[in-house]
Amino acid sequence: MSEPSSDDQDHPSVADQKSGAGGSWSRVSNHATRPVHKFPLKPCEQLHPSFYTNPKAPLMFYGWAWKNDYLMKYTIRHKLSYRLGDLQIHYSALAEPGFCKEDFRHYKILLCEVPEVVKTHLETRCGIRLKVEFPESGEYDGVFALYSNHDALFLIELLLRPGVAQFEKALGTIHKAMNEKGNECDLLWWHCRDKYA
Repeated sequence: MSEPSSDDQDHPSVADQKSGAGGSWSRVSNHATRPVHKFPLKPCEQLHPSFYTNPKAPLMFYGWAWKNDYLMKYTIRHKLSYRLGDLQIHYSALAEPGFCKEDFRHYKILLCEVPEVVKTHLETRCGIRLKVEFPESGEYDGVFALYSNHDALFLIELLLRPGVAQFEKALGTIHKAMNEKGNECDLLWWHCRDKYA
């Protein structure tokens, strides 16, 4: 199973993306006609430059993967809630003794909204926008993504406008949130389903 990388040494690293060091993005354009790698694609730290410029490249998202169980526990730990009409429902109620999901008619709605609730909470804490995406993975249920390989060149510039230090702080806040209570989650590129295909 091959990863979306090669033995070519001029891959743009995360540091390159943030600082523009070494003219990474100018080198990217030189690989626009390179062959696209075959599926399936493993999560990885870096992509081959052709993934940023070839419109036929597989859709990859740069972010933190999560499992539904971790997000549910996160909503309870951080006392998050969801407004449903006139009701403000707290997720901590789902962990109370005697709670029976069969008797709670809004349970399925609360469950479906967990990713968006956590995403909004993280956005408020870190000050940057995230996307909820769904990886081609048998282990993880979703990804909180910063950007995809198809819009990275544009969005990285926007994310860096407030300053590199602020961006680094935001990344640290999200990374800490996604690694609470012994959970292990790295910032990686994930092959995701195209929701609009």
